[in-house]
Amino acid sequence: MATRHSCAYLACAVIVLSTGCSSTTNATFDQAANADYDDILDEPFTLMNGRYEGEPYVADAPSKPVVQIDSEHSATGDLDDDGLNEIVVALVTDFGGSGSYVYLAVVDTTENGTRSVATTGLGDRVRIRSLAIENGLVVIETTEHGPDDAMCCPTLQRLRQWNPGTGSMTDLATSNDVSRFRGHVVLGHEVRSFTECDSGREGWLIDETDRVLGEVYRSLANEPYQPLYFEILGKWADTPDAGFAADFSEAIRVSEVRRAEREGFGCREDLSAWNFSARGNEPSWRVDVREPGLEFVSMGSDPITFSASRTERTSDGFRITAKSSGSVIDLAFVEERCSDSMSGSVFPLTATVKFDDMTLQGCAAEGMRP
Repeated sequence: MATRHSCAYLACAVIVLSTGCSSTTNATFDQAANADYDDILDEPFTLMNGRYEGEPYVADAPSKPVVQIDSEHSATGDLDDDGLNEIVVALVTDFGGSGSYVYLAVVDTTENGTRSVATTGLGDRVRIRSLAIENGLVVIETTEHGPDDAMCCPTLQRLRQWNPGTGSMTDLATSNDVSRFRGHVVLGHEVRSFTECDSGREGWLIDETDRVLGEVYRSLANEPYQPLYFEILGKWADTPDAGFAADFSEAIRVSEVRRAEREGFGCREDLSAWNFSARGNEPSWRVDVREPGLEFVSMGSDPITFSASRTERTSDGFRITAKSSGSVIDLAFVEERCSDSMSGSVFPLTATVKFDDMTLQGCAAEGMRP
């Protein structure tokens, strides 16, 4: 889907036109966070400090449109050849249902104010890995859900090119050969290795996580060359010919860190026993989500089993609710990296659990269905 503002984008590049569309200054992210937008909701809207909340679709109902600017991904460049930079930003839109739709918008500063001049949709629950302007075109790398991907773990990687002037979107590459692996990582001066849990398959580790993997490893390691348990997204590949990598018969390209621990069961843990597991401290607690229910355990108390759990997608993760003997438990998982407050272990989800009069904070991980 590609749309354009009523003031034609191509015309804005022709400065001699008296349309008021030509740029008057370089557009900035702060301006985009308070700009006017069109072609996303039914009506134009204005962000205030990067956020917009519309009126409920039905009076007194909680469901309403919400648009949030993505502060981590933007790109600046001259897209209309007028000598001044526009900015491309990503907008995450919740229409009140279970989806979380991602849009790109070109924002320009003109005599008529700062506003979007071109807009296109990327799809539901798309994760942007990089956003850039190259040769007057917008290049986007994303991770999306493939047809067989679980809710937690999108693996389909796409590289696309958007021409805001014509509205065309071109697929440059699509790959769904990224898989989830669990094993031990060792990092050091002459060693960068990953050894898979079940098969013992070992390869030279190529870090494509923008240094996240190395940062996580260093935060957990107590000594040089310490094997640490990692769950990653990646794919096996050929080994580089030079250096220490040549000692390995193959390599693994790591695109994302999902979990990392120095303590715990590691490879011995049976991840097929649950769909999601959340845990926290002070007091110590744990929730294991299984089909069709879940189990809550708190230190000093007997386990409580809940049945008929219900899962729904939210704008930044998902929510699970379940009942047991009149009691209701509510779990909210947000897709952002979480560090355990005691062990330092890294998880892919933050967790908030509400049960009776308690509100508990912690981290969560996803299981691995066989």
